[in-house]
Amino acid sequence: MIEITPSNVLSSAVCVFTLSLLTAHLLSTYPLSKLGKRPIGKGLYTYLYSQLFSSYTGCWGYDSSLGSFAPFWRLMFHICAIMFLYAVVLYMNMSSSNSNVQNLKVGLRVTLVYTLAFFFYGKFSKGVSDPGGPREHKIPRMPKWNNVQVSIPKNSQKWRCAVAQDSHRVTLKRFNLDPKSHGEDGINSGDIGMHGEPFGRQMWTTEPNPIDWSHVSEEQRELIKDMAKAGRQDFNPSFNPNSSDVLFREQMITNYVANGGELPDVKKGCKNVKDAMKKAVHFYSMIQT
Repeated sequence: MIEITPSNVLSSAVCVFTLSLLTAHLLSTYPLSKLGKRPIGKGLYTYLYSQLFSSYTGCWGYDSSLGSFAPFWRLMFHICAIMFLYAVVLYMNMSSSNSNVQNLKVGLRVTLVYTLAFFFYGKFSKGVSDPGGPREHKIPRMPKWNNVQVSIPKNSQKWRCAVAQDSHRVTLKRFNLDPKSHGEDGINSGDIGMHGEPFGRQMWTTEPNPIDWSHVSEEQRELIKDMAKAGRQDFNPSFNPNSSDVLFREQMITNYVANGGELPDVKKGCKNVKDAMKKAVHFYSMIQT
């Protein structure tokens, strides 16, 4: 029977950790279609259950897009940590009279303490993504920008913002891949393509707009440009650092009109607060993606 000693336990921990790390990196792109998909759950154990017993598994190794290892390998790293602590405890309490049975009991205690500590930490800690509360004191310094007028270049009109599935389609077209089978909605049936949630993804591109603007009149386009500029002819950051996303707003309002929407009546003033609120809601509804 193998004797349980600190050196044996420590060398085993190093071997298991090295083997797990290498295997996880070898499996980092397997399967490629699952890259970027995280197993469903609220913690390591539910992630592991989802990885083993559901269809929403994710990669079986290190996922470079998520920056995390698969649940199985994370569990193996925790086991290595327990073995390392076990070796330290054995070294501190080493005695020639200790039997393997006594050492195994020590190992069970170490495992129990580590598991409880991990459970309570995950249960009561704020987590790694907690931004914390507001600053106790405001930042005393004030930002400064150059007092210059900047006009939008004429060639900038070829740029547009692609959002969600539209951004997936732009990327797939760049690689000559069919959007339907390669994941315009984030689920691809081929070996390569787009995967992951499309909502929240946005990019600027020169690809043609899929929405037909041909029936938007010139008069409407001039009015849309004025609305998008928010009352400013040029952009001066020292006067107002908010650019108001002129190109983006112009594109969204034009899309709104091209899809059958109507522009608010700018010639008619507001008689009361209710009218002003309606017009404001109307404007911001036009620039939604």
